[in-house]
Amino acid sequence: MFPQTLRTFSNQPESHTIVMRARTTSREVCVQTLGTIGRFVSDAACGILYTFSIAIGLGIVPAHSHHLLPMALATVAGLIIAGALCPPSQDTGSDDAKVAETSRWRSPAVLGKALKVRGFAFLAGLIYCAIGAATAAEVANFEILTLEGNNVRWQKPSDGQGPVISYSIVSDTAEFVGARNCRKLTTLDELAAASQLLKAMVREEIAAAFAMWESVANLTFRETPDSSKANILIGAQMEPEGWAFADVFYDALSSERLKPISKALICLNPTKRWKIGFDGDLKTYDLRYTIAHEIGHAIGLDHPSGAGQLMDYHYAERFRQLQPGDVQGALQLYGDRQPVTVVAKAAPRPHDARSPAARRYAKRWGTRAFPTPSQ
Repeated sequence: MFPQTLRTFSNQPESHTIVMRARTTSREVCVQTLGTIGRFVSDAACGILYTFSIAIGLGIVPAHSHHLLPMALATVAGLIIAGALCPPSQDTGSDDAKVAETSRWRSPAVLGKALKVRGFAFLAGLIYCAIGAATAAEVANFEILTLEGNNVRWQKPSDGQGPVISYSIVSDTAEFVGARNCRKLTTLDELAAASQLLKAMVREEIAAAFAMWESVANLTFRETPDSSKANILIGAQMEPEGWAFADVFYDALSSERLKPISKALICLNPTKRWKIGFDGDLKTYDLRYTIAHEIGHAIGLDHPSGAGQLMDYHYAERFRQLQPGDVQGALQLYGDRQPVTVVAKAAPRPHDARSPAARRYAKRWGTRAFPTPSQ
């Protein structure tokens, strides 16, 4: 009996069937696993989208964080594609039929093709996900300025128009108590002379820098000759350090969610050389680029987490205009530019019962720098 049993076990067709069945079962498990993962990813992606949308609607996610939505949508779309193209395999037919099917030599090729299709589907979904998320991140690359835990911006008037912000180039020496980097300011005359720049050209570059921001968001800048009444002052440091800085003062006791900026100072180091335009020399800063960067701080923007924006922490001569993240940041704070309307009478502002001393104490400040060139 033992020899007969041995001969039966070693029968070639039966052995072939057993081996093929084991191999095919392994492939079936792989295909079903991919399909299950695809369905799970699709459901999870939809859940993420719905949760994110509800959180924004209820205000759980801060308003200034809604620029994450494009990235979330792109990611969800990529995951849904991966899930939709990878449905779970259907379990049809009897076990005997499956065994019979797996005994054919062509079965590995069929299952291999199915496995390959589902693998490519996952890969396509992930690639779409990565490209979409990267594109959205580039567009939304900005950061709202946070000073002592408070976000700040210039207060909008009650008539629905954007704020009108006055600026002035310092015409005499001035000292500002509480400022950090721009404590003492003087005129830009010596700075312009040392860099062989005409004063008229310096003024034009400053105006052009303000115009860059005004053209994309609902705020207006007006130059005023009276420095004492200007909202933003621009001058040269009397105690030179770094390259350029912005000191921002705001009302910390305001009940507004975004604390109103009360004044901003922009100061340049007169011992550094300055220029108009790009020439590849990263040790000599372009005046318009630098002033536009500091204006970004003065209206409530900070350095973004990524590169590729004018508000980037490092000076680089790759572009001389606002980038998508810069624009999105300004729009987040001030909204789209609105057409000018004539209002017969503005609504009276509510009276603030706090004492002048309390108001003075409420004026807090923060500083941002444009310190080093990009290597």
